[in-house]
Amino acid sequence: MSLPGKILRAATSQMLASDRAAQMVLAELARRGFLLYRDFGDHRLAFNGAESTGRRVFRTGHFHRGISEAVFATAAHLRPGGALVEVGANIGTQTIYAHLSGAFTRIVAVEPDPGNFCMLAANLDLNTARGAVELHQVALSDRDGRAMLQVNPYNSGTSTLEAAGPDAGGVEEVDVRRGARFLDEIGLAPADISLIWMDVERHEGAALEGLGPALSPKPPIYFEYSFDQPGETRIRQIDTHVLSAYPYLYIEEGRLRPTTRAELLDQTGARGGHVNVLACDSSDAPEIFAAALTGAGT
Repeated sequence: MSLPGKILRAATSQMLASDRAAQMVLAELARRGFLLYRDFGDHRLAFNGAESTGRRVFRTGHFHRGISEAVFATAAHLRPGGALVEVGANIGTQTIYAHLSGAFTRIVAVEPDPGNFCMLAANLDLNTARGAVELHQVALSDRDGRAMLQVNPYNSGTSTLEAAGPDAGGVEEVDVRRGARFLDEIGLAPADISLIWMDVERHEGAALEGLGPALSPKPPIYFEYSFDQPGETRIRQIDTHVLSAYPYLYIEEGRLRPTTRAELLDQTGARGGHVNVLACDSSDAPEIFAAALTGAGT
């Protein structure tokens, strides 16, 4: 490399080492229509460096990979030889981690947001995983039909079928399917599910209501539980299908901490934010999870 090239590279590296400078550069690239591509060794990702998921991937080199793989390992231990149903796959970070983990015999990825779905498909192609993962551009809910999806250009993970906040950037009309009927149509029996992974931005209640019969064998569910639920109906749906139905509930906070229905409901509406909850039928989940994290060197 020539001396001017070395100087330019050094200057660029120093500038991007500053979070604020990096955000400015990434935002300008995104404004001009550029995506970033990065090879992580065992997988590759294309992403928008200006939005939340992309910024984290750019900054840390992954998107909660260690935690994700520990959840996958825990579910596969409790329900070996089954399928992963990922409800809200975003741009495919966890989808690819699940594929690489080898924990599941089948992976079904569901994502309604058109922009996210395009990135999800592209990322699976980059990793020659399109044939190994079943993609469905649809939202799982408690009914069939069409619905308006609120999208946020600065955070691809906050697209929601519930009322969005002031940062929502637009609306997309998307297909909506009742979960149990969707699983029946793709030939996936409830007993063959090892894990339901759900991140649907305050639409958890409707998605769980729609899955209904698929939850009767109590497959492990790992989901983002938002405290600012959009009404009593959604809270009741989550309570009916998970909080009151599963014998063991854990909050994931770098480990699995046992929690209770009462603790989660007491925090609902009292404050914003969310927690990641694992619901399952085993008291061994924390030990399995901890061993998986240790094995991954996390």
